[in-house]
Amino acid sequence: MSIDDDFKITAQELPGAIESILFISGDPVSVDKLSTILNCSKNAITEALKSLMDRYSGNPWGGL
Repeated sequence: MSIDDDFKITAQELPGAIESILFISGDPVSVDKLSTILNCSKNAITEALKSLMDRYSGNPWGGL
């Protein structure tokens, strides 16, 4: 068992964690890579990304 096996992120924390990773990366990050980094399912990543897209699409001040 490694330290990563104990890391769990909540559904409420996931969108913010994804935003942070994408912001500091400066490059595209695949769903597979996000899933590995955040130790959660690809489905959870996809749902969180959809939520972020919905949030930013309706907000003229969202995003950079």
